[in-house]
Formats: sequence, structure tokens, C-alpha cells
Amino acid sequence: MSDYDSDDEFFKGVRHFKPVSASNQQIKGPEAEVGNEIPGMKRGFFPDTHTVLIEGVLNDTCFLGSGVLMPFLGHWKNLGDFNQYEYGFVLTAAHCIFDACKSSYFDKLRVKIPIMEQWKDVQECEGGRKPTKQKYKNMKVDVKHDTFIFDDYRHDKTALNGSDIALIKLPEVYVSSIVNPFCLWDPHHKNTGCGVGGFPGTPKHNYLPFTARSDSVTLEHEGAKHDLMLMKNKCNTLGGMSGGATLLFDEHGAKHIVGVHVAGSLNGDAVSTMLTPKIINWLQKEMIKVVTHMPNHTGNIEELCCLTVNPQEEWRAVLEEMKLMKFIPNFEDGGYDDVALFGAITDSQLKELGLKGGHILKFRARFEAPEEQVEEGHQEQLELEREMMKKAIEEETKRAFEEQSKKAQKLLEEQTKKSKKEVEEQTRKMEAKVKQQYEAEQRQKANTISFVDTDGDAIKFIKNHSDGLDYYVNGVRKVRDLTRLYSDVYGRLFLDGTSCGRWPSSRVTKPRDQAVLAKAVALFKSSRGATTRVTPARMGMAFHSHGMGPRRMYW
Repeated sequence: MSDYDSDDEFFKGVRHFKPVSASNQQIKGPEAEVGNEIPGMKRGFFPDTHTVLIEGVLNDTCFLGSGVLMPFLGHWKNLGDFNQYEYGFVLTAAHCIFDACKSSYFDKLRVKIPIMEQWKDVQECEGGRKPTKQKYKNMKVDVKHDTFIFDDYRHDKTALNGSDIALIKLPEVYVSSIVNPFCLWDPHHKNTGCGVGGFPGTPKHNYLPFTARSDSVTLEHEGAKHDLMLMKNKCNTLGGMSGGATLLFDEHGAKHIVGVHVAGSLNGDAVSTMLTPKIINWLQKEMIKVVTHMPNHTGNIEELCCLTVNPQEEWRAVLEEMKLMKFIPNFEDGGYDDVALFGAITDSQLKELGLKGGHILKFRARFEAPEEQVEEGHQEQLELEREMMKKAIEEETKRAFEEQSKKAQKLLEEQTKKSKKEVEEQTRKMEAKVKQQYEAEQRQKANTISFVDTDGDAIKFIKNHSDGLDYYVNGVRKVRDLTRLYSDVYGRLFLDGTSCGRWPSSRVTKPRDQAVLAKAVALFKSSRGATTRVTPARMGMAFHSHGMGPRRMYW
């Protein structure tokens, strides 16, 4: 305790200091005695990278971790264009602000931002709180309102699933001349190595910055939907560096911050949580919440908080969002490296690219099939829907009949004390009534289609006593004896018939549930209006030709 300021209110009640720990699942290595230098590591910062130290107090222990200053996502595209940069956030590992073993946030949290002008003597500087006191700007963080943990980590609570990441909102904007080059790394791009920067929590080296590099990099997809990613490397790291910046170096030697360090040891793999589209979407959501509660904010929130994807890489990001990242090489080889082409790809072409049934459904949920494919598959789809409807009716009929039979049997048993003649008469009447009721219910079900359209209106198509089809809106019959009913590729139903009031008879409606389109058309085709109807132009008037009397047109 002698190394720490006794008059620092932040350390009131603190008896122990130790580096943060991800969880009991964290990759661990053997304990190592180290001198003033650490094998495989260098004192200092990576050039043009501004990492920070994080202090978190829980009960009587102060945990030491790392982080990296981060601007709004909307500013990433302008990094490198100015002389000064505004940082409103710190990106770190979730376990640097949350004790996974106890499922508890730290009681207090403080971010220590290195004042770079004070670190010119970093190679000779003595470690510890007191010797480095003047080299940091302290910012105390509101743990309850200004810390945000990635949703998946609350469930996983491990550093090994690619979910160990968190965001801290600084109480004030920190202006620095150093640019932190964040980017969403494309795993298909070539890299020439990686680096980790942070603050070890070991007694001889705490409160001092260190960096480590490695030429060995492995990227692995994680998560139930493979939408998270881990980076494993051979960087030598120590406890306390969790949350520090993880960098990848491209083939031109440029560095990019692509995630945060979360676990490692001197003799094992170091592990980092990579920024992926799923994590970027989460960061955007949290940043939008922060800006929404900022007083007097007048700018464009989406432009400030959302990351604009490079158009040349957009097609990759779209496939990753649809969980189809493993087909990226196939799309590239096939020449489909432009999102504008996705809407013209047919199902047969998707199969050639290696996509199977479920993959095609995911793709179609985002991109509709081309018109030519819709025409080809229309008749086949109608036949399939008719078969499904027939099977559903048969199953419903069987189930309903079985239920009614059970009821009749129960009633029959209750009447066993009555005379045989009386029982037989009651049974006959009951069976006739059950059959009549059942047939009526089936006719009502078969002759009625109900749904809610996109305007929120309750729509019904009901067959009338003349076997014609009537159209109801919110319980009011609007059009009777429909003479026309069909759907288009946009999921709309077009209809016409005889108006039941002073409104037009021609109508258009769009169901919320597209599954009712085929059912409504099939019900119309079974009605009288599907085969015999008066020409719409005459609105039901008689049609005369060559001196003959009135006649109806058929089609």
C-alpha cells in the first residue's frame, strides 16, 4: 500500500491490487519471474496509438486493466484527416468493468489517460502509482449509466467466444493529436502480423505501457451463428493488458485497430475479441442511445454514430450479416462482388454457388427472386399450396371429428341408466346434431378467409348463399359477388365486383401475412364469380350483340 496515495479518495478501503481476470476459463500460463524488462515485450506505445489504463474497485480490491480511446463510429472515415481528434469513448474487454465470477459490476471505475508529452522518459520511468501520477489525466466513470457490456457476454461470461467486449462513455471529450486507426477487418485480407498494447498489472510494471508483436495470426469464427470472431496470436502478454488495443498490420505495413486483447500468457496463445458487423451494430445502438440523451445535440445522429461501409467491401458485409460468410470466396469467384447484382441471382445460380435450402431462404429474406424466376415457379407454387391446403383440411377434419366423437361417447355413457330405446333415440339425435354442426363449421371455415392488412384493417372474404364471394372491411360488406381477384408479386390483392354502397367496387388490399394470398385466390376460384361474371365495364348491365337479347360473358 505504500506505493499508493493514501489521500486518493478513489482508493478508500482498498487493501489489494491485482490485474483483471477474464474468468476461470481464461487461457493461463505458468507464473514467470521477470526483471525490469519482459521477454517479447517493449516499453512504450505503438506509434500513433493511444491506449489507456483502467482502475476498477470491487469491495477491498482494485483491479487494473487496459483500454483504447475510441471516437464515434461516424468519424472513422475521417481518421487521419485532421491534427486533433475528439475521443468520447473507451473500448475495452467486458471483464475490465465486470467481474464475471461474481456476476457483478465494479463499485467504482476510473480511466487514466496517458498524457503523451509526459512519457518521453518511458524507458527509464519507474513503475507504480506514485512515480507515474503526473503522467495521467484521471476521469471517474459513472458505472451505472456510462458503461455498456456486449449482450452476448452477459450470457457467455468467457473470453473465448468472441463476445468479451465493452464500451465506456467518458465524462468529457478528450482531445488528442494521436489518431487511433480503427477499422472493421476483412478476414480475407492478407496481414503481415499483429500487435497488442496495454498496461501489465504485475507489481514491477504496473502503470507502465508495454507493447508486443507477433507474426503468427489465426482468425476463428465463434458464436452460435458464427457472427463473432477471435484472433489468436503468439504475442507475449501479462495480466492487466486485457482490454488493450489489438492491431493488425496489412501488406503495406499500415496498422489497424481491429479489436481488444482479452486473454493470454507468456507461453500460450494470446486471444483478442475482433470487431465484427454484429459488434459494430451493437456499438452503433449504444452510441445512438448516448447521443439521444445528450442535451442540445442538433447534428445528424445516424451520421455521427453509424459506420459507413466501403462500397467495394459492402457485398462481403452483406453476406456476413446474412450469416453466409463461408460462401464469400464462391461469390467472388463467380463475379458476384457487387450488391447491385444480388437481386438478379436466381435460385439455380445460388445452388451453383454452393448454397443449400436454408441458405437460400436467408438470401431471399433480403433479396427477392428475379421476375423471370417468379413466373416460372408461380404455377408450381400454386400446386404446392393447394396440396398443403388440402392436407391441412383433412387433418383438421379428422381431429375435429375425433373430438366430437369423444364428446358424444361421454354423453352416451352418462345415459346408460335409461332405457335402450331412449338411449338409441338420443344417440341418433346427438350424432345427427354433431354431424350437422361439424359440417356447418367446416363450410364456414372453407368459405371464409380472414386477415389483417398493412393498414391495420380486418379483412374478410366470405362466400354468400348464391356461391358468390363477398369482400368485408372491419365487418362492413364493401363489395359483393366478386368478378375478379388476383395477386401480384408485391403481395397485393386486386378485386372487383358489385359495390355495396357509394364507393368504388374496384379495391386493392395487402395482407400482413403473405401466406393468405394463395388461400384467398383459391377461394375465389371456387366461387361462382370465377367462371361467370358480367363485364366490369358495364357494371352488371346486359350486353347486346347483333340484335340478340341480353347474355353473360364467360371466361
